[in-house]
Amino acid sequence: MNKVVADSDVPYMIKHMRGDPCTMQNKENLEYNDICKEVAPELYERVKEAELSGIPAWRIMIDPGIGFSKGIDHNLDIIMELPKIREEMGKKSIGLSHAPILIGPSRKRFLGDICGRPEASERDPATVACVTAGILKGANIIRVHNVRDNVDAARLCDAIMMKKKRSKRTISI
Repeated sequence: MNKVVADSDVPYMIKHMRGDPCTMQNKENLEYNDICKEVAPELYERVKEAELSGIPAWRIMIDPGIGFSKGIDHNLDIIMELPKIREEMGKKSIGLSHAPILIGPSRKRFLGDICGRPEASERDPATVACVTAGILKGANIIRVHNVRDNVDAARLCDAIMMKKKRSKRTISI
């Protein structure tokens, strides 16, 4: 895969996951002491492989893999601690401290478990809440099913963040 991407002029998203789709939720793949401190170096190894294959760092996006080899608390920790993941990635490579972070919580089972919504199609409001928290914590890219509602959430988050930046630049006398 890395060779194909390296030979193409396309962005590359690298997602964290332990195991494969069949084994990712096995007990041994769900054991973390500090989810953010463990996800970051595991992601870094995949990024390093990509770079050594000829994929420039500026084409790489990172995805901490919400729902992939993670339990409910792990997913919540990732959303709330995205800055910590970015910081840990930056310890490995200064360039990675600025890499775009993608989150894809859309309709995931952990949202259904938390909100009591067994049907994926009923999880859009929870997805919007999760996306909002993720953007406010530093996510740059979101992957969702219900685009309209999440665009509204992203626009609101951008407005909040821009207001916050303007407030910091205002000098009071």
